[in-house]
Amino acid sequence: MIEILKDKCNKCRECLKNCPVEAIIERDDSFQINLNRCIYCGICIKECPEGAIIEREV
Repeated sequence: MIEILKDKCNKCRECLKNCPVEAIIERDDSFQINLNRCIYCGICIKECPEGAIIEREV
């Protein structure tokens, strides 16, 4: 599962710009990942300059 750590996110939108399937949604001054749309490619993790996006095992 991919998760955005809100306390580390600086709202730069790099994840939003680089997601190939538009799975990242901006909502109420934060970002969320639509897990139904996410293909777990890891691009958002790689592109986040703050390390605010992580992958957790379920």
